[in-house]
Amino acid sequence: MPDRGVFVFLLLPNYSLLALSSAVEVLRAANRLSRSEIYSWQLVSADGGLYPSSGGLALPTETLDSPITDITHLVICGGDGSDSLKDNKTLSFVREHARRARLSGAISDGSYLAARAGLFNGYKSTIHWQCYDGYVEQNPDLHITRQIYEIDRDRFSCAGGNAAFDLFLQLVERDYGRHLSLEIAENFVHSDIRPQVSPQRLNPSFKFAASSPRLSGIIEHMEQNLETPLSLPDLAKLVGITARQMDRIFQQYVGESPSKFYMGLRVRRAAYLLRQTNLAIGEIAVACGFASSSHLAKHFQRIWRMSPREYRIL
Repeated sequence: MPDRGVFVFLLLPNYSLLALSSAVEVLRAANRLSRSEIYSWQLVSADGGLYPSSGGLALPTETLDSPITDITHLVICGGDGSDSLKDNKTLSFVREHARRARLSGAISDGSYLAARAGLFNGYKSTIHWQCYDGYVEQNPDLHITRQIYEIDRDRFSCAGGNAAFDLFLQLVERDYGRHLSLEIAENFVHSDIRPQVSPQRLNPSFKFAASSPRLSGIIEHMEQNLETPLSLPDLAKLVGITARQMDRIFQQYVGESPSKFYMGLRVRRAAYLLRQTNLAIGEIAVACGFASSSHLAKHFQRIWRMSPREYRIL
């Protein structure tokens, strides 16, 4: 049986309360169901005291200078704004305690700080799908996946939200076996423990797969060709139908034309890049298959009712 797990949760500004509570509740349930204090936890933050989450609810925390003994797990819990956090004292805290801990990692957007501190050098890591492009831009040399969570040797990360619940169920399973982790899952009416390879979200092609395999195939080709869009006849040919048949399928199952749907995918991709990266608007336009920034702005305005520049500073 492993030694008692001592989790230190480092809360970053605007941390995700859902990710934190998902993790802590798994540990609490493990203690209750095993009838033993097999896990304990401590909350710390840069300022200490009552520390507000992204939703404004605040939890009591200790300062970074508080005594921390017998740490086994360091967990960085991030949230809105974690992508730009570069506090040297916090980074030093992470590096020091990661060396002492058995496992170290991040939940929610804490992956940004973990990567900045060097925790994921040579390791796989993941982050919430909305942050993926920005995270990749900041860390081009890291092995970044789109999985719901990653456990790579002595490092871990997850997509945020209730993905932390599955991650921590897996950590409990590694320590005490699947029987206890499944018992915890059932306690919270969680139907199963999602495996590490689970995708974070359904691609649009998957959402329509049951309705029409051909529609699903067309959308998959669209998603794979956003930077250099394919013509509608070429898309139809790839799944063995005519452009007219493709148009009827889209009208039946999607309610809009293939060209409008394709444009929506490209504009949505541009919106993600505007929020998650520092790329110039002209570069984003090219990356999403538009001839120029003005070409992007025209279609962006139609869908979002604002310009790309206005969207970026919201």
